[in-house]
Amino acid sequence: MAYYLEFEKQYNIQPYVSHPIKIERMKYLHPSPNHALTEEYAMENVKEPTDYVVLDHSRVDADLAKREVSSILYWNIWRLTPKAYQSQDGKWYFKDQCDLMASDFLVENAHYVFESTVNVIMQSENYKRNIKKR
Repeated sequence: MAYYLEFEKQYNIQPYVSHPIKIERMKYLHPSPNHALTEEYAMENVKEPTDYVVLDHSRVDADLAKREVSSILYWNIWRLTPKAYQSQDGKWYFKDQCDLMASDFLVENAHYVFESTVNVIMQSENYKRNIKKR
């Protein structure tokens, strides 16, 4: 959940897809790709709540570089953890990825995923703390 809150929450398109006026005002500020900020996109592509998180991979990489967070660690964590989503009312949803969770690879590398997640979150928080000091 901390990983979602730190990195993915800002890519939640749900508040924008049903409010066209908000989209027009905010589409250049929202980090998700503009084509994802439409009701049509949501109707075609959102099958479960976690699909409301639409990453712009180039923007993620740029943000990671700015925060001095390893993009290799970030994308490894992204691949090896279940997708999460928090709705506007605070309810959490997790994508059912039984194949991922049951894989021997993940069992063998759970320590790596946990340690890497803690490290990238700490690096990101340190960046934000340093920005506030300036």
